[in-house]
Amino acid sequence: MYLVTILLFTIIALGAAFSLHAFAENENVGIISTKFGDIVISFRDDVAPKTVSNFENLTKSGFYDGTIFHRITAGFIIQGGDPNTKNGPPNTWGKGAAGYTIAPEFSKLKHTKYMVSMAHPVTDINGASSQFFIVLGDAPWLDDKYTIFGQVTSGQDVVDKIASIKTDPKTNQPLDPDEARISKVVISAQEKIVPSQPLPSQSIPSQSLPIPSSKNNSSKVASQEQNQQTITDLIPSQDTLLKIGPIATAIIVVIVVIIIFIKRKNRSKRNTERELLEKEKASSQIQKESTKNELDIMKKELESTSIKISKLRSEHQSVLTEIQSAKADLALIKSQYDQNKVELIKKQIELTKGELDEIDSKKNRSVSELENAQHKIESARKELDKIGSEINNAKSEISSLQSQEETKKKEIVLVKKELEFIEKELAMVGREKNTNKIEVRENDTNKIVEAASSVVASINAKYESAKKELEILRIEYLRLKAKHDTETIPKES
Repeated sequence: MYLVTILLFTIIALGAAFSLHAFAENENVGIISTKFGDIVISFRDDVAPKTVSNFENLTKSGFYDGTIFHRITAGFIIQGGDPNTKNGPPNTWGKGAAGYTIAPEFSKLKHTKYMVSMAHPVTDINGASSQFFIVLGDAPWLDDKYTIFGQVTSGQDVVDKIASIKTDPKTNQPLDPDEARISKVVISAQEKIVPSQPLPSQSIPSQSLPIPSSKNNSSKVASQEQNQQTITDLIPSQDTLLKIGPIATAIIVVIVVIIIFIKRKNRSKRNTERELLEKEKASSQIQKESTKNELDIMKKELESTSIKISKLRSEHQSVLTEIQSAKADLALIKSQYDQNKVELIKKQIELTKGELDEIDSKKNRSVSELENAQHKIESARKELDKIGSEINNAKSEISSLQSQEETKKKEIVLVKKELEFIEKELAMVGREKNTNKIEVRENDTNKIVEAASSVVASINAKYESAKKELEILRIEYLRLKAKHDTETIPKES
């Protein structure tokens, strides 16, 4: 009886242990080496085999070595896998690929923290190639839009450190690329733990409604483990098993009772499980409705975003067209400017050459004029010297005439005195004649008067002649002086 009971419960305990405990097997994992340490990614090739194979092939070829996590958004994702981040400029980051695309492999996995998913353009779900991202928090709006192909099972602290790197607020690119650089990515085989329940990546996101059965399931598992331990302790030794062989009839009865007991227990268990399942379904339905509402809202937002993107693309294309037109206009203007500049330079050269020729001509004329002026100056000097000589001669003559005039004046004064004396004498003679006191010969007196008159007339004639000559010399002097004062004489250079 005890043997059958123990064996039966041992089988049940082993089944429960088999269902609750994991079995070990090997799997490939991706190891991303960074400045802060390694990030280990367990692949989900059970739901995304092609995506996992693509990642492994790129890794083995060294495709990811030297790239960086070029997009870091706190609380959302860190994104890498762009070959442009090795040596390309920052404005090309996020636009690189492996040269081909792969089809999406959507599954029931959810975008919860530390899940690894493939990136693709927002408007092209078939555009995934090499870029991937690690989720930093629950992001249900990404579900069924991006292919989840793995989960970070080690190095979560490294992910958090990379997520805290300082970034450009406009582009979300790291300010120091070396801080976010992937030095190497390798594929390594390690022991895989396959749980009987879904991985945390398959569980309902933390912000969803809780599943009522989760607590009961936990207590059930704990109870079964405790029962297994108790049953193992009750297993008898081999000697005890041999002793109870004769009581087979009792064992059969006990087995029947145990079977009935087990059936009743199973029926009660099934009822409990059915209730739990109904509760789970109700909770799942509520969650689905909530998720559906969220999806509807997200779809509307996505449609609105798509419209905005289309509008922005149209505007961008319009701007590009305007830029191309502006570039063409600028090229034309530049060409015309260059042509006008060349022509202007030519004209300036020609004008400068003409001006130089004119300057040379003016210079030659100036030299000739200077020489002529010098000749004129010499001639003027000679003429001035001549005029000066003439003036000096005239001055000398004037001085001589003035001297002669003075002399003549003196002579005239003397003659006048003599005439006065003669007149006095004549008066006296007349008085004497009238009185008959003195006898004078009348003829002698007449002769004396005539002689004196002749002398006076001669002196007057000489005086008048000298006066005329002096006047002529004065006129000539004034003419020469006026000519000397009014004549323009150029200065010497």
